[in-house]
Amino acid sequence: MTLRVRIAVENDAAACAEIFSHYVLHTAFNLQEEPLPAAYFANLIQDPKAPFFVAEEEDKVIGYAYADVLRSRCGYRYAMEISVYVAEENIRRGAGGALMNELLAALKQSGMRAAVSFITLPNPQSVNFHERCGFAKAGIMPGVGWKFDRAHDVGIWVNNLV
Repeated sequence: MTLRVRIAVENDAAACAEIFSHYVLHTAFNLQEEPLPAAYFANLIQDPKAPFFVAEEEDKVIGYAYADVLRSRCGYRYAMEISVYVAEENIRRGAGGALMNELLAALKQSGMRAAVSFITLPNPQSVNFHERCGFAKAGIMPGVGWKFDRAHDVGIWVNNLV
């Protein structure tokens, strides 16, 4: 099977929502407590200021990556928060790395200086993935996340794109 990464289109929103839903319902890797509708992803995909990519095999979306505003204050305008999700059955097959490479290249090209990722801990797979992609641990916020009736630490990983 051939993996292809491309810019997302609105028709990809339902597949992205389905992939995300698994992580929402079954893991604390994401602190969202309810699945998000396809319309949420359609809005992200349509945002011209934020890159959004999908990975597909045989015309089926198996993962996605996007960047969004890190914070609203103007001093953060050269940094974006990133997210990469791959369908559980496709993890460790190269889609995540391909998506991250495309996303980081797009951020660099647009003049961004940093990509920031928040990782609910413990999550050694995600930590290793981010570090392989050039991210470095910037800190841990102890107990700031809440899901499944317990507090979770959240780590901050940064890739300085310059």
